[in-house]
Amino acid sequence: MLPVIEGFAAAVLETLSDADLATVVAGLNDLNETTETHQDLRGALTDTAVIGRVRAAVLRDVLGSKISPAAVRLAAYAAQVSPAQDVPHAFHDLVVLTGARQRDGVVPFEILSLSQSRQRVRGYAEARYENVTAADLDRTEDELFRAARIIESNDELRGILVDRDITADARVDIVRNLFAGKISDLSLGLLVFAVVGGRPRDIVGTLDDLVDHAAECRQWRVARVWSAKELSSAEADEVRRSLAGIAGDQVEIRVSVKSDLLAGIIVEVGDVRLDATARGRLSALRDSLVSSSTGSTFGKND
Repeated sequence: MLPVIEGFAAAVLETLSDADLATVVAGLNDLNETTETHQDLRGALTDTAVIGRVRAAVLRDVLGSKISPAAVRLAAYAAQVSPAQDVPHAFHDLVVLTGARQRDGVVPFEILSLSQSRQRVRGYAEARYENVTAADLDRTEDELFRAARIIESNDELRGILVDRDITADARVDIVRNLFAGKISDLSLGLLVFAVVGGRPRDIVGTLDDLVDHAAECRQWRVARVWSAKELSSAEADEVRRSLAGIAGDQVEIRVSVKSDLLAGIIVEVGDVRLDATARGRLSALRDSLVSSSTGSTFGKND
């Protein structure tokens, strides 16, 4: 299993009751079996031409209420971050992980490399970030940076937190006693998971990586929109709803009017650019015509 999926699953599963967990296990089993037996679904999920975020959005739409919301979250995230060809295998890994959690009550974290451990912590953070605003992410980025500097500058505290002979529970208690009430619950939860899901000797590096990650995630909470005309409130709400499946439920939009677009909008969020303008369609048509004329008599004078 990809470490980032393991971390994401840890955040989702820690919130579930035993009954909810049983529903998630059943739903993921059904999805896994369906993916194995329905070639059309398997083909769509493994299409390398579709980017991960779009693949996840489509999967959310397809699953709808067929399986529990938590199972949808896990499956969609696995579809988003896995290489396309590995999506079915990621579903199988989720079945194994959630089944072990249901059976044993806990799934201990294996020791991973430094980079893999940071990825696991990032996955946990992404689950916690799903419904937060850009302002929340800005605050988290600042609080985690300050926490890292406090740990880095205090030799005694850093010595305790990087000591692998001290149990994870004891190190968590120290972190909670030091930071509870001084930072948000979101930041504290991430700090705690950095202790239990990361490598002990890399606590400061893991927190600094979380700071960078929060900044990256914040970019997906603000969408730049260029429109040929002012958007009405209803139109702006429709843009937000359309982006929710890709960028998250709390996406903010910032609209600029560009009359030379003729009609429609351009949206940039994260590293995705969507062009639904008349000018964009005309440009695509022109490129298509130019391409089709190569090597032919189209557009040539005798």
